[in-house]
Amino acid sequence: MDITLNPQTTAFVRRKLESGTYGSLSELVNEALYLMLEHEQRLTELKTEIQIGIEQAERGEWIDAETVLTALQTGRLVYESTPLL
Repeated sequence: MDITLNPQTTAFVRRKLESGTYGSLSELVNEALYLMLEHEQRLTELKTEIQIGIEQAERGEWIDAETVLTALQTGRLVYESTPLL
């Protein structure tokens, strides 16, 4: 497989290889693709969490920011099992 990199990316790859951070170009590319996959998975998780939050808000299941801030400041914030309200 042949790829063409822009000059900035080429310089970055060269620096990483020259520093010894990666033993080979294949190792660097594999790590980069692994990180991209992790990033995409995390984005999917966040989108799911956002959708859950939107649905909860639409059902009226939300806590106003002032209540959350007060709970954080007083150490009374309890996660999931016990609602603040």
